[in-house]
Amino acid sequence: MRILLIIYSYCTRCIRMRFVDSHCYKRSVMRKVKKTNYTLLNCLFLAGFLIIIIVYLIQVNTTVSYSLDMKRNNQQLEALQIQNEHLVKAVTEISSVGNIYASSHSLNLVEAKDIAYIELSEETLAER
Repeated sequence: MRILLIIYSYCTRCIRMRFVDSHCYKRSVMRKVKKTNYTLLNCLFLAGFLIIIIVYLIQVNTTVSYSLDMKRNNQQLEALQIQNEHLVKAVTEISSVGNIYASSHSLNLVEAKDIAYIELSEETLAER
């Protein structure tokens, strides 16, 4: 009987050791798989983060360039508005009644008193 117990304990110990060994082997394989997955996941996360940073930098760069273009265009607009105001003032000064009267006297123009219109009939018109 004692021999049977020794054999039984030896067999169960061997079975347990094999189970433990196989279980430990499975665990180490799973750890390696998990490490590989985490490494892959870390690489993907890093690549995604770099892509987000690059896209952000591109957007900031285009926004800054557009704002500089808008600032330059606003300065040109202000300069053109000032120039337009000066031209409007010049046109109103030139087209004022006093200036027209003074210009006509400097050119020795006389006021028209008796205006006569030439009447044309159909017979006097030239035909082709």
